[in-house]
Amino acid sequence: MVRLGVYIWRFPPDTANESNDITNSILDGQLKGLLDLCYKILPNFQSALDRLNDVFTTQLNTFHNQGTAFPPSAKLTATQPLQATNAFAATGNVHILILNNITGDVVNPINAGLTGTPASLNANSAMVLQAQTVGQGIAINERDSAVTVAGGQTRGFPLFRHQ
Repeated sequence: MVRLGVYIWRFPPDTANESNDITNSILDGQLKGLLDLCYKILPNFQSALDRLNDVFTTQLNTFHNQGTAFPPSAKLTATQPLQATNAFAATGNVHILILNNITGDVVNPINAGLTGTPASLNANSAMVLQAQTVGQGIAINERDSAVTVAGGQTRGFPLFRHQ
């Protein structure tokens, strides 16, 4: 096992007592500062940066999902595959609408008896929503939907990306 630290070279090395490790003997100076930076400060900073990234991504997606693209995309593909073994846990309401690409007017809510098959699964088992008429697109408003995802976190419904 390789141990990190400052070592003095001895032959033969003292592997039993590890007396060649002088890391804890360095009490001040630039070398002590560099050791603290390497083994204490930077690892903690990376952990804080990872947490900031998680929170920022979640919040940005939350705000982004409160609106919709204009003009709306004719095809939306889920970012997560659906599988028969995946449990789906969700509450609340979501609006999925077909919009006119020019005016932005609602043509139909997706659950209002649309003709054709606007929802399907692709070869990767991801849900695909496809507008059935040229000049129309799909808009999703997550409203108060809450979908439980891996790790027990809750997200709004729109887990889709434009394609």
